[in-house]
Amino acid sequence: MTTANETTLFQQSMQLHQQGNLADAEKGYLQTLLQEPAHYDALHMMGVVCLQRSEWTQAQSFFLRARAVHAEQATLHFHLGLAAYGLEAHAEALDAFNQALLLEPTMIEAKVRRAEVATLLGAYEQARSDYEEILRIHPDVAVLWLHKCDLLCLMRDYQQAIAAYDQSLKLEYSVKAIINKGNAYENMGSSKQAFECYRQAEGQAEAYKVELLYNQANCLKTLKRFAEAQKLLDQLLVLDPDYAKAWHVQGLIFKEQKRFSESLEAFRRAMSYGLDIDYLAGEKAAAEMRLCNWDQWYDLPALLPQHAHTFSPFLALSLTDDPLQQRAISTSYTEHLYPVPMGVEKPAHAPDLQHRRIRIGYFSADLRYHALTFLMAGVLEAHDRSLFEIHAYSYGIVSRDDPMHKKIKEGIEHVHDVYNWTDDDILNLARSHQLDIAFDLTGTTAQGRPALFARRLAPVQINYLGYPGTSGASFMDYMITDRVTVPEANADGISEQQIVMPYCFQANDDKRLIGPMQRREIYGIKEDAFVFACFNNSYKINPDIFDDWMKILKGSPSHAILWLIGERPEQTERLCHEAIKRGIDSERLIFAPYIEYSAHLARYAQVDLVLDTLPFNGGTTTSDALWGGAPVLTCMGQSFSGRMAASLLTACGMTSLICEDRASYIQKAIGFSNTPGGTRIYKKHLALHKRNMPLFQTTLFTRHLEQGLRAAVEISAQGGMPRQIVVENPEEIALPSV
Repeated sequence: MTTANETTLFQQSMQLHQQGNLADAEKGYLQTLLQEPAHYDALHMMGVVCLQRSEWTQAQSFFLRARAVHAEQATLHFHLGLAAYGLEAHAEALDAFNQALLLEPTMIEAKVRRAEVATLLGAYEQARSDYEEILRIHPDVAVLWLHKCDLLCLMRDYQQAIAAYDQSLKLEYSVKAIINKGNAYENMGSSKQAFECYRQAEGQAEAYKVELLYNQANCLKTLKRFAEAQKLLDQLLVLDPDYAKAWHVQGLIFKEQKRFSESLEAFRRAMSYGLDIDYLAGEKAAAEMRLCNWDQWYDLPALLPQHAHTFSPFLALSLTDDPLQQRAISTSYTEHLYPVPMGVEKPAHAPDLQHRRIRIGYFSADLRYHALTFLMAGVLEAHDRSLFEIHAYSYGIVSRDDPMHKKIKEGIEHVHDVYNWTDDDILNLARSHQLDIAFDLTGTTAQGRPALFARRLAPVQINYLGYPGTSGASFMDYMITDRVTVPEANADGISEQQIVMPYCFQANDDKRLIGPMQRREIYGIKEDAFVFACFNNSYKINPDIFDDWMKILKGSPSHAILWLIGERPEQTERLCHEAIKRGIDSERLIFAPYIEYSAHLARYAQVDLVLDTLPFNGGTTTSDALWGGAPVLTCMGQSFSGRMAASLLTACGMTSLICEDRASYIQKAIGFSNTPGGTRIYKKHLALHKRNMPLFQTTLFTRHLEQGLRAAVEISAQGGMPRQIVVENPEEIALPSV
């Protein structure tokens, strides 16, 4: 029983506490507890004193003792939640706030704290519900709107977040709110609006100056306004030369400008600060690969399983030939950067499906003068318009006079230029068209927007061509394959269901023009040379394949040369150095510049044999070579990207140029170079039969593709789950083979 003396002592301690005299209040509470160890109020208030001192463990101990005496007080559970929150025991904190609200449902403080903890635990719907209820009661509290904004950003509901930021700013001006609003726009894929937000915040708060310069430079980089971005980075690095993220953006700008040496140095500088920046180490590795700097190359594949957010899926194609590993990397990447927002459902087909054309949407950043469009333009034109309504959504930067973009606009019904549109705006436009199928032609390559597909553009979504591998994404239903690129034994390496084409996965345009043939001397090649060539990008060249090439040159006549693409002087110098290290005269390496596409195709007339790369084959470059009349020798791997060239060669009746291992690849290439007219039979085969080959019959390919698409729509419309579709060819083409 509490005595009158204990009551007086406790009340005096409470008065001292209210006056801010924590030390004397604590003495009084402890003296009360000496006289009555189970004194509920003294235990509770001692916990409060510890809370005020951020002594979370001691506070929790006092609250638990108080709870053992009297467990039906909402305030005690609220304070117990605060102590658990301080200890970062968020699940315990959530339980305590829930108990407080069970006892006193109108306790706003507990509801606010529960929303904060629920956000930290990923219980976003609970947090959203709490904030909405609180704001109905207290709509004029700006900070609560800010909390809701941050939650909506975590939920990737950026449109609602922006509206909430606007409401917060009406109530109370906040530089941080403007910056976070800009971040929401940036995450929506709208760098232009994001940049304007950051501009509004300029000069408002000195503390945010560096952050604002970084954010603006990053936006301008995305918008490809590199000179403006560089000016801002220069200002930032004067203020803070050790700002690691600025060096990262600097490296990305140099990469876009093909200034690979400077890009590499910037990435190295960014890494030197030890800050954990997603995919920075991968960008550094990619810069080294572009420069054919292989000092660390053999260390990279071993890092792939352990460092999920180090390498992008596209970079991994050059590092591993393991289909399961490639799938794991793609899955990790898409789940990390493009999670499916809560509440997203697969849209249904419009009810009039049986009485109208199937609607297809092709989405890409590369509907321009680009390798993808060189392949796809013919298919887009060849679709049967009586059965299919075609939409193209172009969200990349396109110049006004771009010939391929103009060709697409002339060749299909609906082209929507949506560059710099937000994801919401593109999504709303596409849904207004009630698409049945959405193709992602960019994937996780540059300027890709997988977030659109995570939110569901159409009932059927297909990963195709732009990224030559599995998306790893749960929201992609199908991938276009063939029997060579994905044999049955490797099917587990593909996360999507397959639409298996009868001849080849790759689209081609049989109207591509080849420029006039030039004399060899125009290219700096002697008339009697045996010309090996590889016009694949330099990041596909690794020390293993280069070793093989140098062995081929050693075993070939002295007049045999290797013709490569010369991207930058640093790269060509490095390859010459590597050749000398392997005992090959660097003069046997010839470097070709990038030139206009039809002239590039014409160069292949001078090539005796194209040497393919592994683990990342040439895709467009292989079909370019074959269309240009040059045979391609490939070593077939296990992954989709390591089997592309084999697929193309099979569709040309040239399976004898597919090698199962590196030794036969080397031996066969040497044999060709030492045999007079060694590859003439293949060049003649291409010259005579090219237009009859399945690979180069655009209309036939399109009809086969349409057959697969109709099957996918039928399955979807009947409520079925995506399943493998094998496109049958009723009449096999009698194609001569060599």
